[in-house]
Amino acid sequence: MAKTVSPKWRNALLAKVHIAKKQMPNLDDDTYRGWLAEMYGKTSAGKLSMHELADFADFLAGKGAAFPNSHKRSGSSRDDFYEVPDGTPFARQKRWIAAMWNALDWKMSGLDTRCASQFGVDKFIWLNDQPALQTLSKDLVGRCRKKGIDPYDAQPAS
Repeated sequence: MAKTVSPKWRNALLAKVHIAKKQMPNLDDDTYRGWLAEMYGKTSAGKLSMHELADFADFLAGKGAAFPNSHKRSGSSRDDFYEVPDGTPFARQKRWIAAMWNALDWKMSGLDTRCASQFGVDKFIWLNDQPALQTLSKDLVGRCRKKGIDPYDAQPAS
C-alpha cells in the first residue's frame, strides 16, 4: 500500500491537538490517551481522521485549552495573486494580464496603481473598457518579450 500524503489541514489540526496537550498542565499522558481510547478507540492522535482530529481539538478546547491565532491576516492580499471572479467582464483577458504582471515579478498591488493612474479606475478588477485592457495587455506583452518571457505562456517568476 502506498503511503498517502497528509493534507496541510490535517497536519495543522494534529499540531493544534499537540499544542492543546502541552497547554494543559494537569493533563498527564495516561489521561490524554484514555480520552483518545474512550472517544475514538485509538491511542494516538496521529491515527485519527481529519474529522476526529477536529472533534478532539474542540473537546480539548472545552477542557480549557486555548488556541491563539498567531497568524493574523493583515488586510492586505497576497503579493503574487489577483483574484478575477468568473462573472467579471473580460475575465479571461484580465487573468492573462494578471499572469503577465506576475511573470514580470511585480507586486500585484501595482496593477491597481497602474490602472488608477493610467485609466482613472481605482481597481484593476473594475476596468471594463476593452480598449484600455488592450492597451495594458499590449504594453505587458512588450515588457515580457523584452525580459525574455513568453507572454502567451506567462508563469510567475521563480
